[in-house]
Amino acid sequence: MRPAPGDGLRLCSLLPAYGGGAPLNGGGGEPTALIRDGEAEFNALKKKKADLSRADIVKAIAAHPVLLQRPIVVAGKRAAIGRPPEAVLPLLK
Repeated sequence: MRPAPGDGLRLCSLLPAYGGGAPLNGGGGEPTALIRDGEAEFNALKKKKADLSRADIVKAIAAHPVLLQRPIVVAGKRAAIGRPPEAVLPLLK
């Protein structure tokens, strides 16, 4: 899934704390796992990854889609980041 710029609502559906959100990695992984911290756009936020709130994550990725960790595989109400690829195998069973 690669959201369009400004697609914060779609992004929220991946975060467990937002109503009806899908747990990451099949069981409620950390939302900070969704954001790539090695990009220049992340450095411009001037925050540490651990200090980002869920709202910060959604806003940053919606404004800068390059920050979205991908691929993300969604199966039903569960989702997993496909890095490493084996991380999505539990979703496919």
